[in-house]
Amino acid sequence: MGGNCNIMGAFNSSGAGGGGDWTLLDSTVLSSSGNLQTGTFAAKNSLYCQIYAAQTTTTNQTVKVNNNNSALYNWRGQANNGTQSARSAVSNGIIYLYDTSTSKHFALAQMFISNDADSKKLFVINTTESNGIGNTVPNQEFCFGSFNDTTNQITSIQWGDDSASLTNAKAGSYIIVYGSD
Repeated sequence: MGGNCNIMGAFNSSGAGGGGDWTLLDSTVLSSSGNLQTGTFAAKNSLYCQIYAAQTTTTNQTVKVNNNNSALYNWRGQANNGTQSARSAVSNGIIYLYDTSTSKHFALAQMFISNDADSKKLFVINTTESNGIGNTVPNQEFCFGSFNDTTNQITSIQWGDDSASLTNAKAGSYIIVYGSD
């Protein structure tokens, strides 16, 4: 059993290398407030997406894919922001930050997404929200979700409010997507 495992070395922005490498598919950074979304990227069987964003208004933060606002999304989340509470919903996107009183602060969401063409697209999302300044303990949410399209692979990701409508993100917000087969 020899060999080394270099996780970060597996991420490859150039797209070169053997199978299993993670390739940068899209990266967007807002220099002023506006809509946060990727362009259309190549379909890959596995996706890793990181979103760092804050809203200019106080609504839940949501992710949707392929500009699809239909009720094809199911999700269940667990929050721990001083107290724990379970959340479950069917909606037009996957809500990954549910605390509207603090949604104007920046949150970091990491998403691992299965993207097989002929099955539901499964999401595992972990979110940490800064919850202000100083010694305030950050809020945390953990969420499972699915996009129930069993035909089309995910080729774009959008960030928005709890109705999955695009909404203004603050300057400095970004979205980055890697893919692998």
